[in-house]
Amino acid sequence: MAPENAKKRRGSAAAFPSPPNAPNTAPQHVMFADTTYIPAWKCYLLLLIAACWSPVSQLTLSPTHGSIPAALYHSQLTANLLLLTVPLDIALLYILPLKEKPFFLPVLAFSVPAIQYYLTPLTLEKLGPAWSALVIEFFTYGMIVALTLNVTWQRFGRFVPPTVEQSLRTFIPPVIASAVLFGFERGAQAYLPALFGTSVLFSRAFTPAILAFCMAALLPSKYLLFAALPISHNLFLNPHTPISVAMRGLNETLSAVNYTLLDRREGPTGYISVLQNNQDGFRVMRCDHSLLGGEWVFGVGQWPGGEGFTDRRAIVGEPVYTVFVMLEAVRLVQDAVGDGSSEEDFLSIGVPDKDAKALVVGLGIGTTPAALVAHGIETTVVEIDPVVFDFARDYFALPANLTGIVQDATVYVHHTKDKFDYIVHDVFTGGAEPAELFTVEFIKGLKRRLNDNGVIAINYAGDLLLPPAALIVRTTLAVFPNCRMFREDAPKEDPTTDFTNIIFFCRKTKRPFAFREATQGDFLQTMSRQQGLAPKFEVDPQSFDLTGGTDGIGRVLSDKNVTVLQKWRAPGAMGHWEVMRTVLPPIVWENCMARAPTLSILTHWRKIPTFPLRRAARKLARASSAPSSRTYQRLSSDAGYMNSTDGPLDGMVGAELNAVEDEMDVREDEKDWPETERGDGDERAGV
Repeated sequence: MAPENAKKRRGSAAAFPSPPNAPNTAPQHVMFADTTYIPAWKCYLLLLIAACWSPVSQLTLSPTHGSIPAALYHSQLTANLLLLTVPLDIALLYILPLKEKPFFLPVLAFSVPAIQYYLTPLTLEKLGPAWSALVIEFFTYGMIVALTLNVTWQRFGRFVPPTVEQSLRTFIPPVIASAVLFGFERGAQAYLPALFGTSVLFSRAFTPAILAFCMAALLPSKYLLFAALPISHNLFLNPHTPISVAMRGLNETLSAVNYTLLDRREGPTGYISVLQNNQDGFRVMRCDHSLLGGEWVFGVGQWPGGEGFTDRRAIVGEPVYTVFVMLEAVRLVQDAVGDGSSEEDFLSIGVPDKDAKALVVGLGIGTTPAALVAHGIETTVVEIDPVVFDFARDYFALPANLTGIVQDATVYVHHTKDKFDYIVHDVFTGGAEPAELFTVEFIKGLKRRLNDNGVIAINYAGDLLLPPAALIVRTTLAVFPNCRMFREDAPKEDPTTDFTNIIFFCRKTKRPFAFREATQGDFLQTMSRQQGLAPKFEVDPQSFDLTGGTDGIGRVLSDKNVTVLQKWRAPGAMGHWEVMRTVLPPIVWENCMARAPTLSILTHWRKIPTFPLRRAARKLARASSAPSSRTYQRLSSDAGYMNSTDGPLDGMVGAELNAVEDEMDVREDEKDWPETERGDGDERAGV
């Protein structure tokens, strides 16, 4: 009975007749969809749009999964998408009429943000970033590509010679269509990511919608009504949508862990945002699933504008992460005038701060350039992302009296003729180092820009137990033989991983050097510099493989073999992803996990004219967002307490538990309020 039912469904395709003179080039017994009524130019455009989904899918997952984990299995999935066309056709054969299958392609495209929204929290913690990204891409990008191949491949039957056996004629056209699609995909991967952040059209919010609308324009039908729900979801619930309702809903979610999203924007390097911890009083800049830096903004319990508020900024900001202030130790380097056997053999380099010039490659929040400017050093900063510059100026008080250059550092170093006394190289982001900025060619370019008596500091972040760390050490020492290396923390005993920051301090001269003792003026009235300015944990270069060849990735990193790092970037990026989950709560990284988002929209919808409906929406929103006893017990168990606590708890879990306890206490108090004293509730609800 099943084949007969399938034939009946095929007969229903008369509602969508083919053009009168359209040639029927498909074999009659072919298992795949008959799409001869779709013009050839539409088939090519559909394949091009499906190819554009490849980089867009990865870019939309990078804020939650990290750019490298999101791409780890992407190429394998793309290579096997042709195999999905057969089971997909069999599944749809008993669901949809034959010629109506193409019209569900736009509906699927419009549903991609919603699918990502709901699958991310379900899969990320259980499967990890790489496998979670694979599952999500299978149901989004993978299904779009498979369905596109399914509805377009027969147009390529004309390329099959008539002499080919009938059994092979069924499978050759899909292979040709796949080759066309994958050719488009390589071009999209090469050019489309570079456009992200240059316009609102090239962003995580609008580009998927544009691709879906293009598919809808090519395949219009009555079935687009099914896309109304995912379109509404994308407009109001997608955390990347730049509208006030989505922003308020997102901040309501983050308030559960005492965070506020201050600003966000697409940039060439990724999804850039500024977040503030309202309990501990610090502010961070985020790029995808990584942090560019953080700064204390006010004391604990002291709120801006409140009684007793004191700004934590003195001469410069107080960094949260002390590793960044160690880069400023380039000013502390002492040159050797003797054999270096005693302290008296070391003297200051002799360049007064007011006469010194510094180059900083990579801005972050501006910790290092702000300190150099505060010391009176003429400072130039090269940063490829203009959004990072804007946020550092607007939210981290980046000084105006420095030279800011928005340009690729490789281009700037190649063309500039300026010389510098200090160079600071700090370019880690996204879970891995940009390999082209650690090549021997680029480091040689920095050496040419360094004065003969100058100092360069290079920050490398990664797993020191993996071969890439030894490769970076060999490359740096090949250019600067006179280097000393310091890590940000003490090494662990017998670690399985050792993800940390290691800073190279190098000189062009061969004389030994040391660091003078820092003075109060070097600290700039900050506690972080008193703790972390002086390098402490020196690393012996002999602890790395300095010969090369045994790790299989070469002696040094160069422009010709820069791709050798690709296979080693995944373990380091996965370790970085795990570390970032301990620095900020997971809910901050997974910014799509909104609590009762639809009710939040109703609560903030001022245009609702009916007063009882507004009150009901607010009450329902408050009830739905109240912490459950299960949540309270889980947090209590994680913090080491099962019932109540006698005082504030330490750590992130303790902070979350205290916030939940406070919220439960407020709701208990509200139960005892008379209705006349509760009032409308507009003030409490923030409406």
